Amino acid sequence: MARINRLIWLLLMVFTFTVTAAIPVRADTLDLKSESYVLMDADSGKILLSKNPDKRLPPASMTKLMTLILAARDLESGKISLQDKVQTSEDASKMGGSQVYLEPGEQMSLEDMLISIAVGSANDASVAVAEYLEGSHKNFVNRMNQEAKMMGLRNTHFVNAYGLPAPDHYSCARDMAVIARYALKHPKVLEYTSIKEYNLRQGAFKLYNTNKLLWWYQGADGFKTGWTNEAKHCLTATAKRDGLRLIAVVMAAPETHGNFRDAMKLFNYGFARYAYKNYSPRGSCVESLR
Repeated sequence: MARINRLIWLLLMVFTFTVTAAIPVRADTLDLKSESYVLMDADSGKILLSKNPDKRLPPASMTKLMTLILAARDLESGKISLQDKVQTSEDASKMGGSQVYLEPGEQMSLEDMLISIAVGSANDASVAVAEYLEGSHKNFVNRMNQEAKMMGLRNTHFVNAYGLPAPDHYSCARDMAVIARYALKHPKVLEYTSIKEYNLRQGAFKLYNTNKLLWWYQGADGFKTGWTNEAKHCLTATAKRDGLRLIAVVMAAPETHGNFRDAMKLFNYGFARYAYKNYSPRGSCVESLR
């Protein structure tokens, strides 16, 4: 029995990596201004630091992370292709806020639409893609909420695919971190959200990524910002150093660039105090039993 127990423990270690803590530091010494935040180890899903992680708050354009996940899933299943032409509806063209100024009837490749969402945070492209994937924006939002239930999210409900304020449209820092973990399963989401600049319409329209961490923080390589008057400054971001990938979510930062500042402090905390450890290569044989 002792030998079997030892074997079980060793087998678990083959497929397990850990984050190991150094000297604990109180979160209040970090001087974070955001109303809610989470720092998560991306591999294990363990929360390393948090404040009000389950408080329901407007997620603003961080909503688009779910939109991108569903599009990536359809790409991987072969339901759609990046070369597909997506036609802009009247409703999509009327979207306010951040946009790429799509005209009714304008066609754009699905890939350019997705990059417009990921890099330029385009509300009009979000609606155009939603309609293309599910026939209507309403149907797509229903799918978003079904996906949220599948992910086990308890404090998230979507009313639209882009994140402008709406009654009953909310999420929380913990749920956004879980959504980010799912996003990492789909390489196209990380690929597109890591693009710093992009030439749209053959270079006639230049997109600059709204996520400043791509320039400001070593190892940062993805995900979405968000801002409205109601939501204030938000960010769901990921960064990787020396094999350790972290996810930081900050919501309702009161100051301009406060979302980036708080996220960088969270990442600094995580990378200074935790390390990735691989105890045995995947596929290696630990011990044999008859």
